[in-house]
Amino acid sequence: MLLTAKQKQQQQQQQQQQQQQQQQQQQQQQQQQHHHLLLSPLVLSPLAAMQMQQQQQQQQQQQQQQEQHHLLHLSLPLLLRFLLLLLPLPPHPPQQQQQQQHQQQQQQQQQQQQQAVLVSQAHCSVCLLLIYLL
Repeated sequence: MLLTAKQKQQQQQQQQQQQQQQQQQQQQQQQQQHHHLLLSPLVLSPLAAMQMQQQQQQQQQQQQQQEQHHLLHLSLPLLLRFLLLLLPLPPHPPQQQQQQQHQQQQQQQQQQQQQAVLVSQAHCSVCLLLIYLL
């Protein structure tokens, strides 16, 4: 069948309108997914449910990476301080030295505990390596 120019134009307009509606629906779906992350998969189409899972997984991975990075930044200054504490101190009169050694031991124990917590939280091979080398 031959279509007149007017009919073709109408068809194109209809197609454009349909496309716009589809885009709007997709945007609404995405917004709904964003606001209601716990929508049951039964409500959404399986494809949308899969997309939602992937988005959640990606977000979780990004958060974990950021946390690990942050923990690494936190643990490095502690490691440096710990290394500085291991350096020999200049000699002092005996009494002061004993007190200082005692304080130093307490600080070392506290820092070792803090390091252990930080390292167990961040599964970071660099931190583990550094502590292993110490």
